[in-house]
This record gives sequence, structure tokens and C-alpha cells, in this order.
Amino acid sequence: MKLGQGFDQIKPGAIIISTLITIGVLIFLAALGMTLTTYAEISEESSHTYAFFTILILTIIFFGAGFFASKIAHQTNVFSSVIHSLCTWAIISILLIASIFFAIAGQKVKSAVSAIHAPIIITDLKIFEGKAITTIKETPHHHHELDAKSEKYHKMFELIWPICSISLSIGLLVSIIAGILGYKKPLNN
Repeated sequence: MKLGQGFDQIKPGAIIISTLITIGVLIFLAALGMTLTTYAEISEESSHTYAFFTILILTIIFFGAGFFASKIAHQTNVFSSVIHSLCTWAIISILLIASIFFAIAGQKVKSAVSAIHAPIIITDLKIFEGKAITTIKETPHHHHELDAKSEKYHKMFELIWPICSISLSIGLLVSIIAGILGYKKPLNN
């Protein structure tokens, strides 16, 4: 095989279809996870359990996406098959990291906006006396409620980067394995 010979066999449709199906599965699992953990208390032990299952699920998803991309591409050499699975891994990884950045940015904006306390302007009209009295009061602060919520999010975001890097590393390996297992062996007549 000559250098670069497998690149002319790349089928973008297989990569896109595999990526879209994987994104659909990830959205379904994220919605299911949010539903199941909405009222759950995040403790030290449960956060490690969530981390383990997140890594496990992402590993299975990366393997499935790579295998599916390789299978629907109908590649007869291993190199092209692995390239399909790696392209799918790369696109999903970029989208996963982008979604984490947006989640963290959204949380930072929410924290910044919730720290702003707009004053309340109260105007008391005394019609019979012919005067109006305007007073400005501060809104009540709810620091204890905000601190508990931000601490919960801080615990979650603290685990995101290690989980993401472990998942992407394992995902890279299982994508290569999926590409090797997913190629179509040529028939020898």
C-alpha cells in the first residue's frame, strides 16, 4: 500500500451519519441522566460513581460510533476503516469539549448575573397632601441559596476535566480497535 492510498476511499457520509446517530444517543443519555439526577444529592461517593459510569458510557459510545462508521463505509483495508472511526471520534470529541465549555460559560454568566442586586424604587404618592416620596431599597440577598447551588455546580465542574480527558483517551483507543474490527475483509475468489 502506498502512502496516502487509503485517503481516496474516505466516505464523509459514513462519518456524518455515525456522528449524528452518536449525538442523538448522547442527547438521549444526557436527558435521561438529568432526569434521574435532578433531585439527587451529589456527595463525594456518588460523584465518583457518576464519573465511573460517565467514562464507561462514553467508552461504549466511542466504540459504537467508530465501529458503525467503519461498517457503513464498507472499507476493505484496515487503514481506511480506522480513519473513519478516528474522524468520528474527533468530531464527537470536539462537540463534547465545546458543550463543556458552553456549560461552564453559562454557569459563570449565571453566577455573575445572580450577584447583581437591582434596587427597588418605591414611590409613595400622597395625593391630598400634594407630594410624592420616593425611596430606594436594596433587594434582599439570598447568599445561602446561591452558595449551595454554586457549590453543587462547582463539585460537578471540578470532575468534568479529568472525566473528559480519561474518556477521550480511552475513546481514542477503542475507536482504533473499533476501526480494526469494523473493516470488511476482502473476499478471495
